[in-house]
Amino acid sequence: MNHEWCDLPGSEPFSPHVPMTVDARYAHVGANIGVPSMHVANEAPDGTQVRWTLHDPQDQTVCSYDAVVRGNGYEASIPAPYAAEMSA
Repeated sequence: MNHEWCDLPGSEPFSPHVPMTVDARYAHVGANIGVPSMHVANEAPDGTQVRWTLHDPQDQTVCSYDAVVRGNGYEASIPAPYAAEMSA
């Protein structure tokens, strides 16, 4: 559990990390960075389970989620810093 500020039992400090600088709205604990989403076209039959994976420029996995095809596609929520880079 990473929540040292509230002094909860079993809490641990956050690991060192590079601060997010893409958008100040997403630069705090609890920020909803999964708000941006996109529709991904997919011709599989409705109800088909798919797994999508987002990779960074170094081909490292950022996140990976399951989705269900509905109406020739599925929705994918993209972490805001990466969505900003995709739309630039």
